[in-house]
Amino acid sequence: LITARVEQLVAGEGSLAPFGPLTPAEQVVVDITDQFLLDAHGIDDGLMASLGQHYTADEQVGLLFHLALADGFAKFGRVFGVAEDAR
Repeated sequence: LITARVEQLVAGEGSLAPFGPLTPAEQVVVDITDQFLLDAHGIDDGLMASLGQHYTADEQVGLLFHLALADGFAKFGRVFGVAEDAR
C-alpha cells in the first residue's frame, strides 16, 4: 500500500483502486504517506496518534521506515530513469 501510494505521488502513475475500500488502519497509512511526501514536517502529534490507534510502536517504526525507503527508491528511480521492473 505504501509503495503503491508513493509511486502514485512521485511518478504520477498507479492507483489504489486494486486495494478496494481501505480500512481505517490503511487509510491512516495513506494519510501519513501523503503528508510525508508533501511535507514531512507536517506529520504532527495528531497524525501520529491516529497511527497509534491501529499500530504498535514497533509497527509504526516499521511502517515509517518502509515509507522512507519507498520514497527514496521512487525518487531515485525517477531521477535516474530507472524503470519500475528494474527496482
